[in-house]
Amino acid sequence: MAHIAIIIAPKDFRDEEYFEPKKELEMAGHTTITASKVIGTIQGSRGKTTTAQIRIHDITPNNYDAILLVGGSGSYVYDDDAELHHVLKQFADTNKYITAICHAPVILAKAGVLVGKNATVFSGDIPALLSRDVHFLDQPVVTDGFIITANGPSSATAFGRVVATALASE
Repeated sequence: MAHIAIIIAPKDFRDEEYFEPKKELEMAGHTTITASKVIGTIQGSRGKTTTAQIRIHDITPNNYDAILLVGGSGSYVYDDDAELHHVLKQFADTNKYITAICHAPVILAKAGVLVGKNATVFSGDIPALLSRDVHFLDQPVVTDGFIITANGPSSATAFGRVVATALASE
């Protein structure tokens, strides 16, 4: 089974977008580890907490089969984060799964890994995708090769299932 690094913001990640996909992945037999800019306890925007076990710079495609970026108001901190963008490009270059929900597809677009790809995103962020040559599809979850995106908290469970299924077929 696959080993997935889940990236959350150092504060105010969207709870459902973390906990629901994580649950779906683990129920399917995959293993997950949580990463952020900081190690330790992190609180989501809805009050739940989790622990970031590793920092982003510890993630490489050699050690993980996929990367999952969680959205929420805190995720904007990664929009122009060179360290995370570098990791995303490494995953793209090695054809590893790159997945993102809510605002997080904007991070993928800014990293340059969505050019010419089909993707979805939170409704308020559609212009950010279109301005970076991404083909926006108005669907809850969109898969394009090794890229899987979802549009927000209401699609978190479906997103987790799609990612879990894609990884199981690898």
